[in-house]
Amino acid sequence: MKVLIQLLFLVGLGREFLKLPSTATAYSHLPTLNEPFQGSSFSHLPHKPCTTLYHRNGRVGCGTDSRGYDDNVGRLLGIGATGFSNPFVSVITQDQLTNQNMENLLQYSNELRGILVVNATTSTDNVDAEASSISFYSPAPPAPQGYGTASSEISISIGYPWNPTGQSLTSLDLYDVPIVYVQDGELSTYLLSVAKDQTDSTDRPIVADFNYYMGPPAPTNSIECLSWIDNDGEWRPKCLPLGGNSVWATAGSRPGETSSTNDDINNNNGRREIVMIASAMDGSSFFHDASPSANSAASNILSVLLAAKLVGESLSDAVLESLPKQIAFGLFQGESFGYIGSRSFFSDSYYPGFNCPEGSTAAYDSENNKTAYEMGEDACLYPLKPSLSFQKLGDVSFMLAVDQVGVLETEKTLYVHGNNAGNNGAGSFAGYVLNQMGTDSFSVMSSSAEPSDDDEYGDPIPPSPLTSLLKLSEGAVGGAVLTGYDSAYIDPNYQSHLDRNDVTRMDLDSIAATATILARSAVAIAYDGGDEDYEAASEYAKNTVQELNVDDETLLALSDCLFTDGKCDFWEKYTKVEKDNQYEHSGVSMLGDMSLGSPPNYYVNVYDLSNGQGFIRVNNQYYGAYDGEDFGKDKDDKVILLPTGLEAGIHGILNDFLGRGSVSNPEEFRSCSTSDDCDGVPYCSAGSSDHAVCTGGGVCVCSRAHFHTALDEGITPAANKSTGHFVPKDDESAESALYTEPYWSSDVGVKVYRDGGDFGYWALLSGFLCATGFVGASFSIKSKLKKEKLY
Repeated sequence: MKVLIQLLFLVGLGREFLKLPSTATAYSHLPTLNEPFQGSSFSHLPHKPCTTLYHRNGRVGCGTDSRGYDDNVGRLLGIGATGFSNPFVSVITQDQLTNQNMENLLQYSNELRGILVVNATTSTDNVDAEASSISFYSPAPPAPQGYGTASSEISISIGYPWNPTGQSLTSLDLYDVPIVYVQDGELSTYLLSVAKDQTDSTDRPIVADFNYYMGPPAPTNSIECLSWIDNDGEWRPKCLPLGGNSVWATAGSRPGETSSTNDDINNNNGRREIVMIASAMDGSSFFHDASPSANSAASNILSVLLAAKLVGESLSDAVLESLPKQIAFGLFQGESFGYIGSRSFFSDSYYPGFNCPEGSTAAYDSENNKTAYEMGEDACLYPLKPSLSFQKLGDVSFMLAVDQVGVLETEKTLYVHGNNAGNNGAGSFAGYVLNQMGTDSFSVMSSSAEPSDDDEYGDPIPPSPLTSLLKLSEGAVGGAVLTGYDSAYIDPNYQSHLDRNDVTRMDLDSIAATATILARSAVAIAYDGGDEDYEAASEYAKNTVQELNVDDETLLALSDCLFTDGKCDFWEKYTKVEKDNQYEHSGVSMLGDMSLGSPPNYYVNVYDLSNGQGFIRVNNQYYGAYDGEDFGKDKDDKVILLPTGLEAGIHGILNDFLGRGSVSNPEEFRSCSTSDDCDGVPYCSAGSSDHAVCTGGGVCVCSRAHFHTALDEGITPAANKSTGHFVPKDDESAESALYTEPYWSSDVGVKVYRDGGDFGYWALLSGFLCATGFVGASFSIKSKLKKEKLY
C-alpha cells in the first residue's frame, strides 16, 4: 500500500506541475504559490474578452489563431520587463491600456502570447479606490466613426477630434493577440504582483494559457464570412451581423390615425411633419461584455424616456393632435457600429423608402388573421419587416438628439451642437429653441466647436442619429444635438469598460434638466406653425411642460436600473408583461434573461433569433424571411419577434409614458396583467389601428411604441433559410460599415498555473514507468502464487 501511495504521488505531482489544480490544497507544498492560486478560479480565469469583429473591408479585434489550449502559453511579465527571449503574457493595468504601450508590446510579436488587463492602476490597488485621481484613456479613435474606421464613408465631421483621449485600439487588427480584462480587484492585484516579481529567466514561472479561437485567417471581411461555403458545398456562414431592434414611438395618436379637425392634416392621411427626440441605445468598449456605457448610452436612454414621460403627462392626446407637428421618439440600436439602427430606420422610412414586393405582405386585418407581428399593422415577409407601421409616419423635419449628458464639462451647463446643420434651416431653428430652454438651475449654450473643410452640413456634429438623418437626406433635414460637453468629449472613459456609474457618478440633476429641455423644445417646435417665432413657441412650451425634479421617483428608479442594477424590479415588471404579451400572441416566449445585468451591458450583440432577429413560422418551420406560397395556410403561421430585455423594456415604458393621454381621470384606466385584458377598451379608438395594450404600469394604455429592425442596410435575411443566413446586397457602391462577429470556439477561456518545466514531464514519465513496473511485478507475483496454490 505504501508503494502504491508513492506511485500515485509521482504520477499526480507531474499533473499538478502541468495543469492548474481544482482543489484548494493542491499547491500547499509550494510556498511560492499562496492565495489565491490555491483556488479553482485560475483554472477558468474570470475575465471579459476583446473579441474579433469583421467589417466590410477587413477585421478588428483580438483572438488566437488555433483552437484549444497549450499553443498560446507565456510567463506573466509586467510592462517594465526586459529581455523577452521566452514566450510571455504581459500583465498591464487599465491605465496602461494605451496605443503607445500596445505598439511597444507588438514589437515582440514572436514572443507575445497575450495580454491580461487587470483592474488595478499604477498607483492604487484597484480602480474602485481613488479612481478619480488616475488618468484613463478611451480605446476608441479620436474621431469616433471617422477617419480610419469602417464607418467613415457614412459619417460627417469625420476628421473632428471629439474624443481627445482616444487611443484607436478598437480600430486595430490584433489577430493572434488575445487580450482579456480581469475585473476582480483582489485577483488583479495578485496577478500584477506576480508579473512584477517574475523575469524572463525565472525558473518554473507562473504562466497564462489562452484559448480564444475566433476564426481562421480567412475569411478576411464580413462579405466573405457571411457567404462562406464549406468544402462539401454547403453554405455555412462563419459569422453573424451586429444588430437588433430600435424602438420608436409617437406622442398622441398612432401614425396615420388622428382625430384632428385640421384639414391640412386630414388631407394628408393624418400625417404631420415629425419632430423627433433621438439617441443611441447601445454602447461599446474594447471588451464587449464589459460595456456599462453609463454616460455614452444609459444617460441618453434615461433622458429620452423621461422626456417622453414629461410630454405624456403634460399634454393630452387632444392637445397633441391639435399641434401642426407630431412629436416622436427614437432610440436606435447598433449606433456604435455604423449607425445601424438610425440608418435602417431612415432608409426604410424616407431615403429612399421601403416598398414590400407584391405578394409578400402579411396582413393583420381581422380576428381570424393575426399573422402579422403588430396588431393593426402589416408585415413584409421578404425582405422581412415585422411591422410596416413606419410607412405611416409623416416626414421628419427636425431632430433633437442627445449625447453624453451624465458628465458635464461646465457645472449646470448643457451645449447645443449644429446650430447651422441642414440646408432647410432646421438646425438653426432647433438650436434657437434649445438655447431658449434653460431651466431654473441649468443654462444652455451653443458649442464653440469650429467647422472644418470636412463639415459639409454646417457646424461639426458629434456622432449621433442626427448623423444618419443629415447624411441620408443630403442635408435636406437638420436638427441639433444636446450634450454635456462643449468642443470635445469631457469623459475620458468614452467607449471604455470604465464608463461606469461607480467610477464617474452620473449627474442626475443634468439628466433631469436634459429631459425637461428636450421635452419643452419638442413641444415648442411642434407648436410652431411655420413662422419660426422661437420666442413665442418657447414661452408656450415652458408654460405647458413643468420642470422635472431630480427627486422624481421614476427618475430615481430608472437611473438605478440603467446605471447600476439591471435586474431591478422597475425594469423587470415591464419586461415581464412584454414577455407575457408576446407569448399570448405567438405561443413563443422571449428567450433568456430579460434583465440588463449588474452592472448593465449595452453592447449591441449579434443579430440572431435569441437576440432580436425576426422570423416567420410557416407550417411549424422557422425562416429568417419567406417568399413561398404556403404562409397563412396553417392557423399557427405567424411573424414573430423576440426582442432583448433592453429593447422590450424601452418598448413597454414608452407605451406606458405616452399611452395615457386619452384619459383625463386616472380611475378610468382598466387594470391588466396582459394585453388580452385590454380587449374592447373604449378610450383607445382614434382609428382602425389604435388599440390598448398592457404594460408594466399595470393598466391598459393606448399603443404608441413600435420596433424597427436594426440591421445593416448592406445585407438582408435569406429567403426560406433558417435565421442566421444573410445575403449581401448586390451593390458595388455600398458604403455601410457592415460589422459582423465570428462564431466563437465553444471552450474559449484563460488558465493560469505554474509551469512545471522539464521536472514535471520527468516526474510524469517516472510515474508512468513505475506504474508499468508495478503492473508487471503484480502479474509475476500472481503467477507464482498460483503455482504454489496460494492464489
